[in-house]
Amino acid sequence: MNIFRNQIALISLLLIALSCSDAGGGKGLEIVLGGATEIIVLPSEPRRSVEFSVSCGGKWAIDLSGDWLVAAPLSGEGTPEDGGRKIYLTAYVNEETIERQGIVKVVSDCDTVAVPVVQLPAGYSGGIRLRCPEESPVLPMDGGAVSMTVFADEDWTLSAPEWAVPDVRAGEAYKTAFVKIACGANDSGAERSGKVTVRTGSGWEESFTIRQSYKLQENLIASWTVGDNDFMTDWNSKNGNCWTYEGRIPADRPSGSSAEASWHSGDNVSATRTFIISSDLAGHWAVKPTWKNDYMQFDVPLDAVEEGDSLRFRAALQSNVSTVPKDWTVEILRESGWIEDNVVRISAMKTPYPVEAGLRITPELKLKGSISVRIRCCGTMSVGGEELSSPSSGSALRFVPYPSPDNDDVSISFVTLR
Repeated sequence: MNIFRNQIALISLLLIALSCSDAGGGKGLEIVLGGATEIIVLPSEPRRSVEFSVSCGGKWAIDLSGDWLVAAPLSGEGTPEDGGRKIYLTAYVNEETIERQGIVKVVSDCDTVAVPVVQLPAGYSGGIRLRCPEESPVLPMDGGAVSMTVFADEDWTLSAPEWAVPDVRAGEAYKTAFVKIACGANDSGAERSGKVTVRTGSGWEESFTIRQSYKLQENLIASWTVGDNDFMTDWNSKNGNCWTYEGRIPADRPSGSSAEASWHSGDNVSATRTFIISSDLAGHWAVKPTWKNDYMQFDVPLDAVEEGDSLRFRAALQSNVSTVPKDWTVEILRESGWIEDNVVRISAMKTPYPVEAGLRITPELKLKGSISVRIRCCGTMSVGGEELSSPSSGSALRFVPYPSPDNDDVSISFVTLR
């Protein structure tokens, strides 16, 4: 594209003059520029000079506003009748990413004419140029801003997605604009993206994509610490030895929570269940023996939960002996009864087995005001194919922290996801 397409034809005369008649001068003493334009545009790497002429009935001199501009000659005299003096204007290479702005000023004893000069930024060849630190910037979920520059050889306008607010929406030709596009917190429930577009009147258009991240917000509803033996022993004692004596334990977070976990015997109630806090400083809860339809139940109030929220339950089971029943199911209490969510199978595992369940808070659940989830033994009581007739006294089942790289919290937890 011809970078001089906005200039007046070189054969025209730009007459920007102050009459000297009021200062006592005569006709022909004003400065006349021939072949100059409203704005002189120089490429970033000039290959040749821009030519124009100066005519004046007296002596004149050229004043350049920047040391990057070069003109020859810098002074002279000559009238329009004799064609004036031809001036050659050029510049040193512009290695910067923004344009240079300057003034060529012709001064005589009774007149001054000034013409603005722009030298294009390095690497710019025409049209629109957008510069952003990242090719496709991602703004943080809680809000932020991205900065960019716009340069064009025509006046331009800028548009952005409705969730992003630019502080500049329009700019002038040959003038770098510094634009900041800001956004507030992303409460849309998903990552969002949109295009920032710059357009000129003649149809030039450039755009790039901006994105804003979204991460599910976890709000803790209830959790039970199952790590750090000293903490668990003290917590148990302060709550009337509720776990070791009764097989129940209140949630220790958040403060004041009325959520509670409790163990219930199933098909065999004759065997005495023993409730243990492990002595290996890990703070795991353990129950022995276990039998079919034994279950651990978690009862959680929904005071801090909104209708439509997603609720996630996480726990983990572990067994170091083969006599622990290997089939367990996670169940959620609904109006129609206990509904199975998933089945887990454990067998003499020395590593935690993750247990997880999720549900949406319905109007009925919110009206009820609480949710109950249980982990129930649902399998056949057998070891190596041989069915057991009674619980084994050594079959200890442990409740341990949920194993996850994004979970360094030693707890069994209920959280809402928004």
